[in-house]
Amino acid sequence: MATALPRAPRPRSMTLNLAPMVDVMMCLIVFFLLATKLVSYSNRPLRLPWAEQARAAPTGGAGTYIINIRPIDESGDQVEYVTTGWAGESVAEITVTPDRLADTLATAKAEAMRRGETLRVVIRADQRAQYKAIEAVLIAAGRAQVAEIAFGAQIGLDPEQTP
Repeated sequence: MATALPRAPRPRSMTLNLAPMVDVMMCLIVFFLLATKLVSYSNRPLRLPWAEQARAAPTGGAGTYIINIRPIDESGDQVEYVTTGWAGESVAEITVTPDRLADTLATAKAEAMRRGETLRVVIRADQRAQYKAIEAVLIAAGRAQVAEIAFGAQIGLDPEQTP
């Protein structure tokens, strides 16, 4: 007796539900847009001035407070004062307003004194920043009674200026 072969199943039409994929793609687009904005903001390099008579000085470690003066516009007229601080879980960049500079430095000095250290402020200003932006930090340091101030610079002659 011959046995009947099983029938092949009927082909079914398949549909692809694209809604979850579109949702995931939109989330990825938003993530990458935000991540790109944050990366471009935090990694803006400073063009430090060149100084032939500069010498290497310790800029990190205990008792050192670094203030970066970054220009916001190309003219260097508008700047932001950026320092680093502890954000609970990691070190983060903190933008300080000009009217809060003295309070921020006074707090840093009190913290250094509590640890038995002398506060040393390092000012790192971009070449495009105008002097009035640096002067604001110097006045704030004077109000906070910070005596040790250093300026960040590249050691040697400016390669763009040399013949």
